[in-house]
Parts: sequence; structure tokens; C-alpha cells
Amino acid sequence: MTIYQGKDYKEICQKAAEIIASEIRMNPRAVLGLSTGSTPIGVYDRLVEWHQKGQLDFSGLTTINLDEYKGLGAEEDSDKACREYEEIIAEKGRIDLQLLGLGANGHIGFNEPGDAFISDTHCVKLRRESRHQSLNFILILPYLRMRRLSL
Repeated sequence: MTIYQGKDYKEICQKAAEIIASEIRMNPRAVLGLSTGSTPIGVYDRLVEWHQKGQLDFSGLTTINLDEYKGLGAEEDSDKACREYEEIIAEKGRIDLQLLGLGANGHIGFNEPGDAFISDTHCVKLRRESRHQSLNFILILPYLRMRRLSL
């Protein structure tokens, strides 16, 4: 793993977008692991800008989210949902490049600070502060109790 530093959010997003764009250009059929939440918005804005200018082609890509909300539809079996997500990843062979997001309380993906990192998809219960960050993306209050799937 390589760690890059920048002077501010804009510079970090620019560097991350350049790394992702380089991967796409070298491997147009890449499988990208993408983060949800607000952390990567600046990265995605830059990638979209390049795509709209015809400088980047997303047509051959596959994307897999780093994390997913569980329970938006009918309640499902957590173990089954995790196995199905792992099967999707296995079908693609591997994730070529993973973009991680870092939450305000330090969660990576939906893996809360202090939790053991598990190498495959697993169901996590978010802490209160992480659930409240979700209000920016999920505006229906009953879903604040939802569990999340995370890599």
C-alpha cells in the first residue's frame, strides 16, 4: 500500500483521481472497488469531469462498492447477503484498485475504529455517530438502525 499526502482535500482528490484514471487507461476492463459516502465526492467529480471531456472512458469498467446498506428492501439473511457479495467479487476475478473512504470517527468503509479487520465481506453494526453521518445519504429515519455490509 502506498500512502499519499496532500496539503488539502482538493489536492488529495486530484491525486486519487489521477491514480484511478491511470488504472483505467492501463486496464480499460478494470474492476474498481469504490467507496461510498462523502469522502470520495471530490475524486468522483474530477473523474466525471475528465469523462465528460472525452479524456476517460468508463464503458469497460466494473465497479464494486466497498460497502452497501443492508435491509433497504425485505429483511435478508446477513450470511447469505455476504456470501452473494463475495460471489460477485469472485466472478470478476479480483478488485484491481480499491478506493477507501475515511469517516469522521475514523471508520474505513463501514469498519468501525477498534474493530478487527475481516478479509471478506461481513455485516457490521455502525456506531451512533456513523449512523448519523448516513443522514446525508439516507433520509428515512427508521433506516438509521440498518446494518451495513463492508469489505
